[in-house]
Amino acid sequence: MVDGGVGGKVEQLRDLRAQRAQLDAEELTLLADISAAMGDDRGVAEELRPVLRVSAREVERRIDDGKSLARRTPRLLAAMRAGEIDAHGARQVLTVVDPLDDEAARNVDALVAEGLDAAETEWQPGNLAQRARRLLEKVDPDG
Repeated sequence: MVDGGVGGKVEQLRDLRAQRAQLDAEELTLLADISAAMGDDRGVAEELRPVLRVSAREVERRIDDGKSLARRTPRLLAAMRAGEIDAHGARQVLTVVDPLDDEAARNVDALVAEGLDAAETEWQPGNLAQRARRLLEKVDPDG
């Protein structure tokens, strides 16, 4: 890549992406915590809809994602906290493991985390989902 000052801007973008991923992890964790404290996801969603400036259905989806990350895919959550993957990428993997029981989802989570190297392309949402689908077949061949 020809620099001309672009190299520094690319690094800024990399830093912003990592910060966004970390903030996504924090938001999803907070939503799951609030839901656990209040016990009514629909009520929480209605109350937080104007705060998050999204639909109540999207708030519910984020609450579900936060719960699933903490309970079923803790390594995926750790990757978010490390700035490696954002909520969009996490949701791609969560969609793949959704039909699984908690133990099988944790097994896929562990295998996805173990198999990723430092290559940035491995962390792209489509690649993560594809890898999770392949590993799903190993963990739950009959599913």
